[in-house]
Amino acid sequence: MDPQTPDSLPARISPAAEEIIHGLRMERIPHEGAWFAPAHRSPHQTPDGRDACSSIYALLTDVDFSALHRLNSEEFWIYNAGAPVEVLLLHPDGSGEELVLGPDVLHGQRLHVCIPAGSWMGGRVVADAADRHCLFSCVVVPGFDYEAYEPGERAALQAAYPAWADRIHQFTREA
Repeated sequence: MDPQTPDSLPARISPAAEEIIHGLRMERIPHEGAWFAPAHRSPHQTPDGRDACSSIYALLTDVDFSALHRLNSEEFWIYNAGAPVEVLLLHPDGSGEELVLGPDVLHGQRLHVCIPAGSWMGGRVVADAADRHCLFSCVVVPGFDYEAYEPGERAALQAAYPAWADRIHQFTREA
């Protein structure tokens, strides 16, 4: 699948989100769904040759979502601006949790969320948010490696996490 570019934006995307996408020269992340632009890649390497860390700017809008996926690295989602984001995490031990990435720390939102290596993650803009998009940063330690990215498959995740089947349906795409 080729990445979607700013020239092929969905018609319903907000003007503010469109401006960020164009300004940062963002592309759609294949399979996953968020928009991204590279921000940093460490010049230092781990003993196995991976970059020590990497980061991107990510953008979610009210017309898309970040489908469940996992990495073999820790990932931090750091709120920058806009609407809060619902984050679904499914952990290797069979547990799950829902968090909200956003600015309202006095009401339970988090300015950053740490996703442990091997946990499934997905996110979407909170449905009743005044803003129609969220800009956040993702930092991956050790750095992101396409070989370590695994997209979530709805039926397999629902079988592995039956208590989360409805939420998994909302955070995955048709096969």
